Amino acid sequence: MVSDRRIFLHRLKNLTANKIWLWQWLPAIVWLIISTETLFLWKALADQDLNTKQRLVQFAAASVKQEIDTQMRNRFQALERMRERWTSRGGTPKLEWEKDAQNYLRGYPGFQAIEWIDSEFYVRWIVPLAGNEAAQNLNLAFEPRRKAALEAARQKRTITVTRTINLVQGGKGFLVYVPIFLHENSSEETLGVQQESFEGFILSVFRLQTLLDTLLDENVAPGYALAIYDGSEEIYRRSSSENSKQMETQWAQEAEIHFEGVTWKLRVWPTNELLVTKKSRLPSFVLGGGLMMALLGALVIYLAQTAQRRTQQVEIINKKLTREIFERQKTSSALREKESTLRNFFNSSPLMMGIVELINEDILHIAANEATAQFFGVTPEAMKNQLASSLGASPAQVKRWVQHYHESQKTGSPVYFEYIHRADNSNRCLLATVCPIAQNPRIRTRFSYIVEDITVRKQAESILQKTKKELETLVAERTAALTRVNKSLEWELEERRQAEANIRELERRWRTLLENVRLVVVGLNCHGQVEYANPFCLELTQYVKEEVLSKNWFNTFVPKSQLQQAYQDFKEILAEQFRPHYQYSIVTKSGAEKIIDWNSTLLRTPQGEVSGTMSIGLDITERYAIEKIKGEFISIASHEMRTPLTSIHGVIQLLEADRLGSLSPKGKEMLKIANRNTNRLIFLLNDVLDLERMESQRHHLEKQCCHSAELIKQSIETVSYMAQEHQVVIETNSNSVELLVDPDRILQTLTNLISNAIKFSTAGDIIWVTAQKQNKEVLFSVVDQGRGIPTDQLESIFERFHQVDASDARKKGGTGLGLAICRSIVEQHGGKIWVESIFGQGSSFYFNLPIEVADLEKDEAIGKSSKNDLP
Repeated sequence: MVSDRRIFLHRLKNLTANKIWLWQWLPAIVWLIISTETLFLWKALADQDLNTKQRLVQFAAASVKQEIDTQMRNRFQALERMRERWTSRGGTPKLEWEKDAQNYLRGYPGFQAIEWIDSEFYVRWIVPLAGNEAAQNLNLAFEPRRKAALEAARQKRTITVTRTINLVQGGKGFLVYVPIFLHENSSEETLGVQQESFEGFILSVFRLQTLLDTLLDENVAPGYALAIYDGSEEIYRRSSSENSKQMETQWAQEAEIHFEGVTWKLRVWPTNELLVTKKSRLPSFVLGGGLMMALLGALVIYLAQTAQRRTQQVEIINKKLTREIFERQKTSSALREKESTLRNFFNSSPLMMGIVELINEDILHIAANEATAQFFGVTPEAMKNQLASSLGASPAQVKRWVQHYHESQKTGSPVYFEYIHRADNSNRCLLATVCPIAQNPRIRTRFSYIVEDITVRKQAESILQKTKKELETLVAERTAALTRVNKSLEWELEERRQAEANIRELERRWRTLLENVRLVVVGLNCHGQVEYANPFCLELTQYVKEEVLSKNWFNTFVPKSQLQQAYQDFKEILAEQFRPHYQYSIVTKSGAEKIIDWNSTLLRTPQGEVSGTMSIGLDITERYAIEKIKGEFISIASHEMRTPLTSIHGVIQLLEADRLGSLSPKGKEMLKIANRNTNRLIFLLNDVLDLERMESQRHHLEKQCCHSAELIKQSIETVSYMAQEHQVVIETNSNSVELLVDPDRILQTLTNLISNAIKFSTAGDIIWVTAQKQNKEVLFSVVDQGRGIPTDQLESIFERFHQVDASDARKKGGTGLGLAICRSIVEQHGGKIWVESIFGQGSSFYFNLPIEVADLEKDEAIGKSSKNDLP
């Protein structure tokens, strides 16, 4: 701190070297700056305190307004309830009416009186009567102004509130008219009917002073004075101080109170007592503290100037002492650093190093590093002051070492020698270097030694010698062989050059094809990034090549609604578990969606590893739109044809039953043909409607817990008559799996598959219908021995109106929609359907369904436990 202050004062002095007067007046300048900033801060805090008080007054005015508005609405609603009772009952008995009025007078203070005025404007009932006897049976229409007010209230048919008036009983108040009508008027009623339905008024008299004293008690805006004006007339004031007018002028906040066409102006201001309690002491503290800090700052600057002059004399002496101490510390630090470096090198060196003395023809260890200690299996401390013979060295080794040490002592230079160290399991070849370094006070020479393990080097030298001889022999043999092989290599190189030329030509042709074909061609790496896109792909998506390459295909081009399925298909392709044909949309740069029919294949490296995919897609957007229009047309046409077709079918049945007269045998035969074709057409329309309803997702699955064996049994029973006609045997297994499905739809699927198998089977064939559990799915299969399906139609057979042979529709019957309906039902259940077939040997139809029973039982268990937890 002393050093920092000295530097600051030194810089400040240099800055003002040419302005001595500024240096002398610096304490006064500091005092003036701090005092000015203190005054600004005090003014800001005072303004903030003033704004806080004004916001409190605004909040109090809003609270008073809310209280008056709420209380007056409650009283008006009480009068409304009296009117509603009157109108709902066609009048209220006097005693009951007076009882209600008394209850409201007690429940809502501020009522002066509640009266009933009949349709002729006579005051008939008054509560309380005491003090209001003069108004009993008084006709209020005697005064034109009051009559006009009553007529206006009757015409408005709503609550009417008067302006402030002088009450007969004394004081100021206001009146509330509530007109009573027994029936609402319609547009057809006459004026006479309206007068007959008018039952008079419920009139309430409010005394302002009593009402507002009740509403604005001590709990409403405590500490605030207030005044209420009706127009320019003051109708109420709550004030407890003599200088209330002055406070009102300075602090008053206004608000307007609206009810039933009347507007009061509210003024609210604080009292002196409230302002005292809300006054903040912070501005005063800031002002006093700031002025004190200004004085202390000036004093500190003055004392610092005095100290600076005195410290300049001491600094000259200190500089000399500091320089001398620094040089000594620098020398000492260099010595310590050098010693530490040498010690670290000694201890961390991988070579065995140490210091020894010769004593009695033996070697005494004075110091040894970690490498030496580890070699002997001890610690450096344990080797200290130990003889070589006591560490396990043989007498012959010690004698030889001592000879080398004496030689080094005699010559005064290092001596190098090798020796073999025999361990338990192996022999190590070591290279030692010994050198005299110093003499101790007893005139005994000390030596340093460095030992390097050269076992590996010796072994490598031996291996190199052996390898050299082997290489010389091998080179001679290979030279002769290469001479023979050289000619054959020339032929192979020529063939390879020709093959490379063929490959380049083939690549050129394929690239030309990809660049010009009107199909989408996209190459992706294993991470889904675009590595190739042909010109048609760029044209279709409206991108340029630089915008597409290295971009993630799925995040850039696939709609979010199809992203998960498209990415799953991509993963299946990489895992070699893919279908060769699939479909999803892409998004162009302009945001338009294009539906693409894809075929993909794997790309591999020369080593056979998967490097990505190459996909070729056909834009079927227009075809998809046409298919959609076709589906809608089929749906509409089917609906429109069903009604007349049903009528035709009914007439044919009546004719067959001779209800409309008898027919000739030929006529009956023709009727049977017509009935059969009509039934076929009805089945076709029903299939079309079912398929359209399922594909448009308007059909809701009603899932139930079922058993696979029961579903198979019911489907076999359904087609048993058909099987008997075709002399076909249906067999099934006895296994049963519990699952959650729509039983009617799965039964329809099984029935369609089994009936198809029967149609295309010959007499004596066997059809197998089975169901078995596979992980979390149930696999259903229908296997027949029929004529089979060609390979090129295995995918398209599930499309609408598709049949393997067009003549089947006439020979075998059917609409060509059965398998399309089966696929829609299975996919709605979250499963898949497919077929495997060898043409001429039969077909096997499979579909799998997820098992959801366990999840259902879990949900039911949770539901039961949650019910048990209810109080």
